[in-house]
Amino acid sequence: MQVSGATIRNSTSSSHDFYIYYPGKYTSTIQIPNNGSGDAASSMYIFLNGVYYFTSGANLQMSGGYVANTTTGLPHYVGGQGNSDLPTAADGTDGVEFVFDQSALFSSDNSRLPGDGSVFFVAPDYIPTGSTHIAFFIASTNTAARSSTRDWMSV
Repeated sequence: MQVSGATIRNSTSSSHDFYIYYPGKYTSTIQIPNNGSGDAASSMYIFLNGVYYFTSGANLQMSGGYVANTTTGLPHYVGGQGNSDLPTAADGTDGVEFVFDQSALFSSDNSRLPGDGSVFFVAPDYIPTGSTHIAFFIASTNTAARSSTRDWMSV
């Protein structure tokens, strides 16, 4: 499928539903998978490159799925480095940046897809706001526990 100049595709042998998120301001929580909509725990969730601003108590909560800013929803590497193969955002942001303001927060526990699924976000090299950003670094095997601050790195 074509989305904002990118060809989103399933590169696995299994069938997956795809959900696309666009940069912008969010005042309602994003829950992955969305139990209210009946999303399968093995769905693919693609965040197009850009700045995501969560405010007014909106949260980003993940308990399963394959989540990334890549065309397949899976980790993507170039020369051994994590890389987003999606086009840059209209403002020039070439990765994803999440801003959590007021009481907004991020949580991830993979309880609906234990031992599987992944979160793979590539931080941008360029952000028009010039702010410091946080990148998520997740092991390619995705088998280690993800409960400590060692899994976050400020860049």
